Parts: sequence; structure tokens; C-alpha cells
Amino acid sequence: MKKLLYFGFFLLGLGILLSFFNSGGKIGYSTFENCSYKTYDNKVVVSYSLGGCSESVVDTEYKVVGKTLNIYYDLESHCGGCASMDYDDSFSVPRSSYDNVKVYYRYVEQEDGCEGMVYKPMIYIYPEHDMDLKIKLGNDDLLTSTYPKYQNSWNIHVSKDSTIYDYNTKRNYYGLYWEAKDSTKLDMNEGFVVKGEDTISFLEEKLAYLGLNDYEINEFVVYWINRLENNPYNYIYFRTSEEINNYMPLYFSEQPDSVIRVLVDFKPLDKKIKVKEQKLIKQERSGFSVVEWGATIH
Repeated sequence: MKKLLYFGFFLLGLGILLSFFNSGGKIGYSTFENCSYKTYDNKVVVSYSLGGCSESVVDTEYKVVGKTLNIYYDLESHCGGCASMDYDDSFSVPRSSYDNVKVYYRYVEQEDGCEGMVYKPMIYIYPEHDMDLKIKLGNDDLLTSTYPKYQNSWNIHVSKDSTIYDYNTKRNYYGLYWEAKDSTKLDMNEGFVVKGEDTISFLEEKLAYLGLNDYEINEFVVYWINRLENNPYNYIYFRTSEEINNYMPLYFSEQPDSVIRVLVDFKPLDKKIKVKEQKLIKQERSGFSVVEWGATIH
């Protein structure tokens, strides 16, 4: 029994030691994959991407170990979602002091309760002629953020080129944005399991099948891909029209000829699992059309 106990402590110590060396001599750090760097005579410039309002840098540190320059980022995560943003940081280090560069990160603070949100549903409107329109969200008590500001409804004028003029703000927009709380439980009985590296091509194919055009697909992928493509696998489920309308009904003062609503559930996975493949219903747009996309991550 003692031998087994000693062996367990040995494995634990070995794991800590390997973690220590794999993170450049600091425990708790992982390799920062989503970055690149350029070296100059007296400085190094690190370029990286973070979630626009879901991640931020708290502190940075660097040290040369042997002939390796190790750069460390302390990050914090927040609830909310924005498109990823690019950053550049400069570190003053003589080029002669190192041969190679390694960049690491860790989260020193992570905000709890970020699940249970539907992020960035965008509504695009495609009328056949210029028109006034009032749009109302059925469960507006769930809303956490809107743009332009939702005031019991959106009271707008839409041009034939899809430009939206909001009568309250007196500004033009290309789409209507909202986010809301979502208590929907994920049962994972059916859906898709996709390798992280295949997520872009998968979404491009499925979103087109569901009726989104190239611009809308681009907007969706740009917003979500940084949270998906670096995972080993992703579980993906497309909510049905009935599920979406039960969660957040959408009402119009003049009913569109076609309404396409896409709401996707994502869950990162460490390994592949088996699920029943979801059967999607192909959607087409015709006449006066409204298209909406959004997603949530579990």
C-alpha cells in the first residue's frame, strides 16, 4: 500500500515538474498559440488576438532562461461577447541575449456565470421597397444588451438597400443587435461533433444550407471562430425554428415573406463523442426577407 502511495506522489511530482519545464519555468502557464512575434535589434513585438470584451491582459512579464526569451501573459476573462481584436506588445530585449522566443499565458481571473447567454444575434432586413417597420422581441425581459437601444420595440425605416434608420437614435445601421439570458439546457442527444480545425468549413456549409448569404456567414464565422477552431472537437446543435420562437418570439408590424432564424449551441470537447446526426431543414429566402443569427457556448 505504501509503495502505491509513494508511486502516486512520484507521478504527481513528475507532472508538476513537466508543467514547470513546459511553461518556461513557471507553473500554471500554457503555450500561447494564438500569437506571433517579430524580433528586432533591441525589441520583440508580440502580436495576438483576444475576445474584444471577453478577455483582457492584466499583466505581462518576460525573462531569458538560457538562450530562450520567455514572455508571460496574465489574462482575465469576462462574460459577454465581441468580435476578436488584434493587439501588439513591444518588449525591450537585446537580440543578442536570446536565440528563440516562447510566449505563454494563464487566466488569473475568470468571471463566473458566463453560460446561459445568447451572444450577438444580428437581424438583417431585406425589403423589396423602402418601408417603415416596427420589430418587437417577445421576451424582452431577458435582454441584457441591444444596439440600437431597444425601447419596447425597434421603430425603424428600412431602405431597399437594407440600410436601417432608427427613428429613436436618428442614426443608420446595417443590422439590429441583441443579447439575452438563456436558460435552455443542452441535452446533446443529436447534433454534430466537429474537429476544431474543420469548424470553419463545417459552418460555411451548414449556414449556407440554412439560408445565410456569404456576408452573413462571414459575420458569424469572424465572431465565433476564435472560440472554436483551437478546441480538439466542438459539439454543435442548430436550434429548430420552434425552439427559437419559443425562446425569443419575433414580431413585425408587417410580416416578411420569409424569416430565417439561426441559433447555434456550441460546446467545446476534449475528445470525440457519438451523437445522432441532426437533420437540418433547408431554408430559402424570397420577397421581403429577414435573417437573424446568434449562438451560445456551453
